[in-house]
Amino acid sequence: MPTAATGPFSAIPEVARDIAAGGVSTASVSALLNPVDVMKTRRQVGIQRGAIAESLAAYREHGAWRGLWRPGLSASIIRELLY
Repeated sequence: MPTAATGPFSAIPEVARDIAAGGVSTASVSALLNPVDVMKTRRQVGIQRGAIAESLAAYREHGAWRGLWRPGLSASIIRELLY
């Protein structure tokens, strides 16, 4: 049997809290794993290097943020928040 919520979020319906929690959790995982998705996409468009070699090349050329996390990050987060 569910218990009544207390605290600052008690006025928000439980289903809305569940939806928000699900969206935030999947967006967080998507942001954390975005470098893997970037490497997968780069391999799909025809880059012939291995995944590790391509990761190192992107890191050396653009740095960790611009080379591995930033490409596609906003689209991934928005997609996950809407699910």
